Amino acid sequence: MKKNLASVSLLLLSFAAGAQNMATTSTQPTIDAPAYNRWSIELNGGVNKPMRALTPGYTTESLSPFHADLGVRYMFNPKFGLKLDVGYDQFQEKNDTPEFDSKYYRASLQGVVNLGRALNFETWTNTFGLLAHGGFGVSQLSSDSGFDGKDYMAHGIAGLTGQIRVSNRIAITGDLTGIVNGRQNHNFDGKGVPTTGSLDGVLLNASVGLTFYLGKNTKHADWYSEENERLNKLEDRVTTIETNLIDTDKDGVADLYDLEPNTISGVAVNTKGQSIDNNQNGVPDELESYLDKTYVKKGSESTTTNNTVEELINGGYVNVYFDFNSSKPTNASLS
Repeated sequence: MKKNLASVSLLLLSFAAGAQNMATTSTQPTIDAPAYNRWSIELNGGVNKPMRALTPGYTTESLSPFHADLGVRYMFNPKFGLKLDVGYDQFQEKNDTPEFDSKYYRASLQGVVNLGRALNFETWTNTFGLLAHGGFGVSQLSSDSGFDGKDYMAHGIAGLTGQIRVSNRIAITGDLTGIVNGRQNHNFDGKGVPTTGSLDGVLLNASVGLTFYLGKNTKHADWYSEENERLNKLEDRVTTIETNLIDTDKDGVADLYDLEPNTISGVAVNTKGQSIDNNQNGVPDELESYLDKTYVKKGSESTTTNNTVEELINGGYVNVYFDFNSSKPTNASLS
């Protein structure tokens, strides 16, 4: 029986110790959750270059206009996010080559990695950033002078986006993206069919644009440094503590807790920093005692303290000051 009781006691003590540790852990101060904007809108325009497939004899300029894309991006944290975007490309013949006019539309869902945060760009710049993006989508190719109807296909997409931060709301971007189409049934010029296999079309886009950051917070996740913000918040807290611990009147009670921050030097105070005045006559007891000992004549020790103070005031030995519309002397009533 004793062994059972001892076992139960040990079990209860272990449980109590564990609960105490949990309680201690739960009361430890924590840093506020990071606050940054997550949504952004991206608008870009530039040039394209279909690498394959083109019908022999048909070609485009080395950098062929026109390309445009519009996207919406959401960042889960400063390093990772998702982007949904749509793009448009137009293909036309190069000078002195057979004419054609084709249009290419796409919609893509891409993952985004903020290489600037992953590579700690914040240690040397707050202006330049770099994003990597990649994913999959669907595309449509049409031709004004080639095949009839629409050519639908799937694609993979990947690219790099350089960033220049103009403000907390706008960034200038430069992007280079590659697209590989699967099951493309017609060449980009619309005049022939691919012969390269299942991964038939390869397209490059180069563009510049603007990113607009949305949200109520100051910074977007693209430019938010968790470590820097954590250090800044800790520094702010330390500064606040140091400021609150200042003791202006040197009475031993910090200003944060001092209800009377201008107490006369040398006068005893209570735990709230207020000068001790037990008889509530507006004169600190310690000063009152000193005045009695210093100015009361021998043989008149029986005179009440209030009368002594009154005589000192009336005699001009002590000046008394009052706030407007108040009957209580101020702390300056000592000279």
